[in-house]
Amino acid sequence: MDLRTTSFTIFSLLVRPFSDRLRLGEGGLIIFNLAHSIASRAPVAAILIETLVSFLVLCVLYGYNDYVDAEKDLLNPKKDKDFIEMILSHRVLFKWLIILVNIATIAAAWVWLRWQTALCIVLLYVINLLYSLRVKSIPLADIVIVSLWGGLYVCISGVFHWQVALAAGLMVGIAHFFQIVTDHDTDSQNSVQTSAVAMRGWEASLLFILCAILTFVIYLNQLSPLFAVLGVLPFVFFISGRRVTFSWYASRVVFFVLWLGILSSMYAAV
Repeated sequence: MDLRTTSFTIFSLLVRPFSDRLRLGEGGLIIFNLAHSIASRAPVAAILIETLVSFLVLCVLYGYNDYVDAEKDLLNPKKDKDFIEMILSHRVLFKWLIILVNIATIAAAWVWLRWQTALCIVLLYVINLLYSLRVKSIPLADIVIVSLWGGLYVCISGVFHWQVALAAGLMVGIAHFFQIVTDHDTDSQNSVQTSAVAMRGWEASLLFILCAILTFVIYLNQLSPLFAVLGVLPFVFFISGRRVTFSWYASRVVFFVLWLGILSSMYAAV
C-alpha cells in the first residue's frame, strides 16, 4: 500500500468503530463527558483534552470489541460488512493500532490531566478486555460489567464523585439492556448467552430492578424525589408495548436530562 492508502486505512480502523456505533444509535456517552467537563468549569484546554481523550478511548473500546467479534459480526445484519472485511484483512495492523492508542491515551491522561484519570482508563481497558473475551456471555454479569465500564468512563472528565459515577454506570447498564434485547436473535444464533438470551420472558423484571436502583441513586445525588422518579421512565417505555428501539431512544433523552440535573446539583455545591 502507498502512504495515502495506508493513512486512510489507519484512520478508518481508528474512527469507524465509533462512527458505526453512532449509526446504530450508540456512542452518545461522549456527550456526557463533554457536559461533565463544561459543568466542572475546567479551562478550555482541559475541556478539549478531556473530550479528545474520551473520544479516542471510545474508539479503542469499540475497536477491540469489533476486533474480537469480527467473524461473528459477519452474520449480524446490523454490522458494517465492509468495515468487518477491512478488519479481517488488516488484523495485525488493527491490533497494533489499538495497543498504541491504548498507551497514548493513558500517557496523555497522566501528563495533561490527572493520574486518577489515567488509572480509570487502564481499568476501562481491562474491563473491556474481560467483557469482549468472556463476560458478554455471562448473564447478569454482562450488565454489571458494562455498568462499571460506564461509571469509569465518565470519570475521564470533570471531578470524581462516586454517586455521579454510579448513576452514569446504571444509565449505561440500562442502555445496554435495550441493546441486548434488540440483538437477542443474533446473539442466540451465535450462542452468546447475554442476559436477554438467558432471561427470556424476565426482561421487564430485570429492567424494573435496574430502574429502581437508578431512581434511588439519583435521589442520593440530592435531587428532588419528583426528579428522581424520572429514573423509572425506561421501564414505563418498555412495558408500554412500543418497539424496543423507541424505548431505547426515549430512555437516552431521559438519561441526558437526568445527567444535566445531576451535574447541576453536584457543581452547585462546589
